[in-house]
Amino acid sequence: MRGVATPAEAPGGGPGTGPMIFSIVRVSLDGREVAVRGLRFGAIAPAVFRDLLDASRERTLYSFRPTVNDAVSVIVPNLIFEELEIQRAREIIQKPPSVPSPLTD
Repeated sequence: MRGVATPAEAPGGGPGTGPMIFSIVRVSLDGREVAVRGLRFGAIAPAVFRDLLDASRERTLYSFRPTVNDAVSVIVPNLIFEELEIQRAREIIQKPPSVPSPLTD
């Protein structure tokens, strides 16, 4: 997983759903990466943080506006969890590119 939507960027969802995943790839056994769209995290219970496998030393700043009147900034490391639930999103908010990347073979 390479990118998660902020609450302002990900409409819908409803109770029991987590953030929309903007960038995730499926890696085949031969190492090829294929982009996957239309996924979001399931509900993330605080208990899953007990089973963290690792956390990076570098930190990333995320800032977003959950409501019109509030602003939130958090500084977090990259985290590797033992297991998280991923669900199909009801709506796909990121369309596939219409032109292939010039950086790929």
